[in-house]
Amino acid sequence: MHHNVAMAETASSVAKVGDILGGKYVLREHIADGGMGSVFVADQPDLARTVVIKILGRWVACRREPGDAHCDEAIAASRVHHPGSVVIFDCNHLGDGTPYIAMEHLRGRSLSRIIGEEVIPLPRAIDLVLQILSALAATHRSGVVHADVKSENFLVESIDGADHVTMIDFGLARIDGRATWFDHADGEVAVSGTPEYMAPEVARGELPTARADLYGVGVILYELLTRATPFGGGTAAEIMERHLEDVVLPPSSHAVGRDIPAALDEIVLRALEKRPEDRFEDAGAFAGALRELAHARRPPEPALARGLDATAVPVLDAATCGTPVPRRRLARGSAGCGLGHAGRAAGLRRAIGEALIRGDVPGVAHGYLDLASLLAHGDRFSEAACELEEGIDVLSAGRGPNAPDAPKLVDRLVVALAAIYEDGGQRQRARRIAATTDGHPTLIDEN
Repeated sequence: MHHNVAMAETASSVAKVGDILGGKYVLREHIADGGMGSVFVADQPDLARTVVIKILGRWVACRREPGDAHCDEAIAASRVHHPGSVVIFDCNHLGDGTPYIAMEHLRGRSLSRIIGEEVIPLPRAIDLVLQILSALAATHRSGVVHADVKSENFLVESIDGADHVTMIDFGLARIDGRATWFDHADGEVAVSGTPEYMAPEVARGELPTARADLYGVGVILYELLTRATPFGGGTAAEIMERHLEDVVLPPSSHAVGRDIPAALDEIVLRALEKRPEDRFEDAGAFAGALRELAHARRPPEPALARGLDATAVPVLDAATCGTPVPRRRLARGSAGCGLGHAGRAAGLRRAIGEALIRGDVPGVAHGYLDLASLLAHGDRFSEAACELEEGIDVLSAGRGPNAPDAPKLVDRLVVALAAIYEDGGQRQRARRIAATTDGHPTLIDEN
């Protein structure tokens, strides 16, 4: 077995700051060398924007199957329509055939850097993982396995005082479960990935699946709680062997002096089970366990603050905006709106809940659009955005043969969300969100 885990050759020798790629990208700053190439910040003058250029190593160009290998990363990333996934702009090659990809320029710090610099409170750690799982749920629904889930591959930007997580680097991604050009080397099975986050079955040479991605999320959650991965240290082969053979110690036994509840230990250990079938079924099940834990640790809500039954329908609240949580239908504050607005908002929330119970998918979508419009007209842009993000996740999770219009309705909510951020002065984020849909649905009602 060949361990393809430390591919050191880079592309910095074939491109340098000042070069112009494809007649439109001016390389401005060399920011990183990765296992499969080099990364630059670049200007795209014709669109007056900053982009990131990833130039793949020469060995990629030499080993690729004609015409498609260098596009796999771009194709995989472009399939994922989610605000928490990087947006791809272009895929091309240099004159010598070296492939490159142009993508959005993201601000913020990598999650691995944050873990190294801060002690992350438990609620924030759970919120970060919920956002990761939301992006992965969309990834897996699109037929893509990321195959390199690690804290370094998630960027965290602070927007309006809240974390916004974006998944990057689809360099090892699998599309529709098929094998790729790097699965064999010199007649042997090649294991590609990062040892500290590698699922046992991948370490054995099996192709990564969605549950291997969830194993990586389990490692990230362990890392958020303890500031260390469960099997770090040593050579790549030694680390991979420990994933295969060693028992995972509960995070609470590693993070001395930190109050980690037993239920959270159980969630982490389930995510890190050796056999894929013993892990969470999917990203939604993993997220559901975390949300249940988070709500169990919250103080009870006053009876007058509740509308529909707490378990009736899913929702996002302000602390977990971007991922669905059990809806408690809080009267999300009447301050800032007159009594009429508050009453209308409560009525719309009830209508959404009733539509969900009936399975009325268009009714759910229109309810979220109407509610977001009402809140936006009261200058409550943050709440409006949170409602729309909730609606996007609720409808995305409910796609199926009984909801054929759900993808188009999701696009409507995405466009409305972009409009909300534009009206709220967050134009860069609005453009990023709008780029996740190719549709041109009607924006939220202005009446």
